[in-house]
Amino acid sequence: YCPLDLFSGCPQRTQTALRALIRDPQNNFRVFRDSHHVFGDSAAADSSALSPLLRDFCGQSEDDVEGALCRLVAKALALRVDTSRPEDEALMAEEECDLHHNSNHCFCTSEHALTSGSVLDCVLRAQRLDAIDSEVALQLLQRVNSNDVWTPPTLDAADQSEDLALKVFRFLVSLTAKDLSIMITMQRLEAGADVTSLPSRHLIGDAERQYLASIRIIDLDQKSDQKIKRTFSKDMRMIAAFNTSAKNNNNNNSV
Repeated sequence: YCPLDLFSGCPQRTQTALRALIRDPQNNFRVFRDSHHVFGDSAAADSSALSPLLRDFCGQSEDDVEGALCRLVAKALALRVDTSRPEDEALMAEEECDLHHNSNHCFCTSEHALTSGSVLDCVLRAQRLDAIDSEVALQLLQRVNSNDVWTPPTLDAADQSEDLALKVFRFLVSLTAKDLSIMITMQRLEAGADVTSLPSRHLIGDAERQYLASIRIIDLDQKSDQKIKRTFSKDMRMIAAFNTSAKNNNNNNSV
C-alpha cells in the first residue's frame, strides 16, 4: 500500500492503493455487510473471501468483485462532500513513490488533482498543517509550557501565524489527521430507480448499477501534547534504524 497513490487524484493509482489494502488489510481496511464484519482485521483477510460475499452487491462475476469494489470506493472518495470549497482549489496530484514506481505508474494522458472538497482533499489539507517537524514541535511546546500559556488557540487566533501555541496546535491537528478513519456506507439501488432527486454528492455507480453513498471521518479525538514527545521518540528510532541499516549495507558492499 502506498499513500501517495491513494492521495494522487488519479483513479488508476487510487484503485492500485485500494487493491493493496484489500490484499493486505491488517487493521487498515475493513468491510461490513448489513452491520456484520465480514472482511479485514479479525475477520477473513484473504482477498478471495470478498468474491462470494460481495458478488451480488458490486460484481457481475466473482473475478470482478475486487476490481468493482475498488472502483466504487475510489468514486466515493472523489465525491465533493464539502461543497463550500471552490472547485478550482483542488490540490495537485501527489508525486510518484520511488519504491512503487514500477507497479503504480499512471498511464493516463491527463493531469490529475484531488477533487476539491472530497474527503481525501479535506484529510490531506489537515495533514499538511504540520509546517514543523516533531523536534521543532517539541521545542516549541517546551517553550510554551515554560510560560504556562498552553491552550488550544481560538478561531480568532487563526491569523497569528507566528504564535507558538498555534504552531503546536496545528502540528497536533496534523497528527490527528494522520491517524483517523474514513467510513463509507453504500446501498445498491434497484435497477431503473429514479435518481433525479438525489444529491450528486451521495450518488455513485456506472451505467449498470447505481449506489447511494455516505462518507464520514471518525476517530477524530484531539491528540494531547504528550503525543508530540512520543512522535519525536518514534522519529528518532526510525532515524537510528535507517542509519544502522545504511551502515550495514555499506559494510557489506565494501567486503
